[in-house]
Amino acid sequence: MMITRLLDCEANNVRHTEIMSSPGQRRRGRPPQLSREQIVEAALALLRREPNRPLTMQRLAAALNAAPMSLYTHIRNRDDLLQAIAREVLGGVDLPPQDGPWQDTVRRWACALRQRFLAYPFVGSLLQEGIATPAAWLELSNPLLQALQQAGLQGEALADAQRWVSRVVIGSVLMELALPAAVPAEFDEVARALGELPESSQGVWRQVLPQLGRHDDDAVFAYTLDRTLDALQALVQASGSPPGLH
Repeated sequence: MMITRLLDCEANNVRHTEIMSSPGQRRRGRPPQLSREQIVEAALALLRREPNRPLTMQRLAAALNAAPMSLYTHIRNRDDLLQAIAREVLGGVDLPPQDGPWQDTVRRWACALRQRFLAYPFVGSLLQEGIATPAAWLELSNPLLQALQQAGLQGEALADAQRWVSRVVIGSVLMELALPAAVPAEFDEVARALGELPESSQGVWRQVLPQLGRHDDDAVFAYTLDRTLDALQALVQASGSPPGLH
């Protein structure tokens, strides 16, 4: 979807005598013709380019070369805009096929969600504002729910597992976005900070500090996902699901 400005380029059939009679009069074309899709795409472009700047209707109008009030023809208010953005982001997750072992589906679903959120870092703030569109999130959660159901979970156990896995995945990605990979200078600062701790608290950190930063974000996420699947497997076995489903 490209953001375009549709301008009216029709020839202006104004007689030469009329132009000469009004030398100070400027010809005015029609204002840009906007659509809801164009506005949402422009908002996404702004958020990708400057994710830390607040998205305002004034900024969006300036990006579209339009008057702020003209946006309200297509967007009711800022919340409506944020819901449309959330729908676009969540609707673009590459959902996994619902075949094969349930563990594979859960893994592919988690990785697809992570990749989408990393591509659109601002989605974290949308979730924190409670803007994520319910319909879009329900559709996105379908493969996860069906995989957990395939594992044998039902009712309350199914609902709890879906909520748990979703929070683990989203929480991991938000931490990844908030805490970029550490650099050696940061380890030096941590080492200096250890000197401010009581001796009794330094021991375990002395053991852990050399290991920090040895694994990249992909490896950390894979580890988190493996442990989550292990816990799910234990939950499925404890629930007494029929043989063959896990």
